[in-house]
Amino acid sequence: MTSLSEMPELVMENIIGFLDFRSVLNLRQVCRDFSNFIDDLKDSNLPDSKFKKLKLTVKKEKKLEFKIEYFDGSIDIIEYMENSRRYKEKITNLENVNYLDVAIQNDLKWILKFQRGNSVLFRFDSDIYNFHMQPGDEQFYQDVIEKLSNTTNQKIKTKALHIRARQNSEFTTIIEMFDPKYLEELNFYPICLVFETDQISKTEQWKMAQEFGCGQYFSDKHIKDLAHFSRSSILTECVSAEDVIYLKDCFVKSPTFEYCYLEMNETDATRELLELWGSDVSETEDDGEWYFRMMHSDILVVSVEKEGTWPYPFYINLYRENINDFDSVGAIIHD
Repeated sequence: MTSLSEMPELVMENIIGFLDFRSVLNLRQVCRDFSNFIDDLKDSNLPDSKFKKLKLTVKKEKKLEFKIEYFDGSIDIIEYMENSRRYKEKITNLENVNYLDVAIQNDLKWILKFQRGNSVLFRFDSDIYNFHMQPGDEQFYQDVIEKLSNTTNQKIKTKALHIRARQNSEFTTIIEMFDPKYLEELNFYPICLVFETDQISKTEQWKMAQEFGCGQYFSDKHIKDLAHFSRSSILTECVSAEDVIYLKDCFVKSPTFEYCYLEMNETDATRELLELWGSDVSETEDDGEWYFRMMHSDILVVSVEKEGTWPYPFYINLYRENINDFDSVGAIIHD
């Protein structure tokens, strides 16, 4: 009786064509012959991984976790640690093998190799900073990033990328692993860090993304780097009237702009904007609201508001409003 490994290549290709990608990954681990045969197949002969979200988490005690969510709602969680790999309660002994190589050069490489379309979300996360770090945790985090950047030959395709990191260089290194043609949304979570855009703003991924969010500590020196985004939302220390004017001038010309929400600790923009744009519809000296005509006759609303809630009591919001929904009674619309 002919064994599976002795079947003609065409028959094997047809069999693999009926399998899902998780079955093919398991088949690769049966023996070296299967592994070599699958490795030599053209990408077009491999099944689609069909994953919707992929979350990579660097965990305490030098652990790494992949959480894969598929479009059918199912979820896989794979955990890697020194000498072992856990998947669906099955623990594989990885003694004498670098488990980061298994995780990134093997498993992640093949998950991405099987990817036909683009995922909805890729999240690079870390929980090693949530509590006191263990010895070696920081270095392990750096090792994961270095291994990813050195082994991910093809650009990862995803619509949204969320990153939690501690150094500005880490955000830049990670974002460059992704295909800018597919990347639409960036969400960054700096850890004990003022996020600077000096380097990352030069990347194609930054330039081509349509949406940006920063959980905290966005540098107030780089507010103008938000001007090309259709949608943005940040927390920062201070926003000047000069920054607001610059953003306004960019947004009124943009056919795709929707909103830019800025929360900050302090601002003196209201007084300067009043001097430049004249009286507004607000009733307090800390607040202000002005209207500007945009392309296609929509209205750009520029609003400054003080809520009095620490640590970000001031809000400056710029957003597009449809001319048909705009209540123009008593409003001065600037051209």
